[in-house]
Amino acid sequence: MAAAVRLDQTRLAAARLRASGIQPFLAVALYAMTPVASEGLGTFAVDERGRLLIDPVKLAEWPVPQVAGVLLHEVGHVLRDHASRARAIGATGPLERRVWNVAGDAEINDDLLEAGVELPAGLVTPQALELPAHRAAEFYYAALTDRGHLPEYELDCGPGSDGTPWGGQERPLPPGLPQVLPPGLAPHEVVLLRQKVAAEIARRGSARPGSVPGGWQRWAQATLHPQLDWRRLLAARVRSCTAAVSGASDYSYSRPPRRRVPGVVLPAMQRPLPRVAVIVDTSGSVSGDLLSLAWTEVHGCLRHLSVRRDLLAVYAADAAVRRLPGLPRRTATLTGGGGTDMAAAIGVAVSARPAPDLVIVITDGLTPWPPARPGRDVVVALLPLPDDGATAGFTSKARSLVPAWAHVVEVRPLPKRYSRLQRRRLMPLTKLDCR
Repeated sequence: MAAAVRLDQTRLAAARLRASGIQPFLAVALYAMTPVASEGLGTFAVDERGRLLIDPVKLAEWPVPQVAGVLLHEVGHVLRDHASRARAIGATGPLERRVWNVAGDAEINDDLLEAGVELPAGLVTPQALELPAHRAAEFYYAALTDRGHLPEYELDCGPGSDGTPWGGQERPLPPGLPQVLPPGLAPHEVVLLRQKVAAEIARRGSARPGSVPGGWQRWAQATLHPQLDWRRLLAARVRSCTAAVSGASDYSYSRPPRRRVPGVVLPAMQRPLPRVAVIVDTSGSVSGDLLSLAWTEVHGCLRHLSVRRDLLAVYAADAAVRRLPGLPRRTATLTGGGGTDMAAAIGVAVSARPAPDLVIVITDGLTPWPPARPGRDVVVALLPLPDDGATAGFTSKARSLVPAWAHVVEVRPLPKRYSRLQRRRLMPLTKLDCR
């Protein structure tokens, strides 16, 4: 506690007050941070528990408006959970942490400068990195990694930025830091802090549109209404619907058993393989790019579950229902363009002999459906409507048309913030050619 006295508390209080006036929705987070003096640090830093390391020299050197901007910057690392995101992306080595720190700073400073916040000279910005603005730290990290050379910034915003704690071999304690740190915030308190700030942003954004920057509004929306990865949901749905069939086994005389008894014909245990029918909505209201995305993931799921190609039937459905001839391949060519009657399409697929064990439907939902469950599990990969934009807003009309007995997974296109490298990693090798 003696080291904290060396901080200019009056100057720090003035900077906090100014930062709260610039972005009042962050006031509760600004005052939740625990300041700790660290003489010789050369900057400000923060850890995952909201402990704010402050170099008293820099606090006295920077003007109060710039100190306020740095406080907002460090709070941004904690609220945006850059530490967990760094671990998730694998930025754990010294060089990777350095690149991630630059990427996180670019994400934060971009929004601060747009809001008119004053920051010290030599800061990281997307413009300085020659990269597009208003992207996520993961985008900047991938772009900087692809370049093959490290940026010329010497930054260390602390464990709150990259997730590597102080005091270990990877990151020794900064100079002038007391051996015993204040407790800071507990992990659950940090989560509650993010929720409280997100709720305040949502309240202010609805009461006074335009008063909150778009980056913070998107963060608040994702914090208050997190979205599960639709790819994992789709794989889980397909896996659960085929497990009952693929896990079953019975005795059969169709093949000889391993155990032989002279003079006796014994049955062998046989495990049936699931048959799957995939119905692709090729009506004019469905985007070809989204169809390709959904078909890619469906085909990838079925390959991962070892569904044989001879047990997979693919149908193109619009005004008529057509089954693709031959065995389904990685690249499928579908024709269509009219309206779709999904009730008739599902009826054709279920009435095939032998009947499928699972029906997967790729559609935008604007179609008639069977009045009752067709006797088979149905998984619906629901595509966003074309007028919903790239961020995929699913209209209540399309969602309400899908019957309750169907397992619905909402397909979301890849956000524009992903780099080309990330898109290649996320997209399997299958393709759908819609003509």
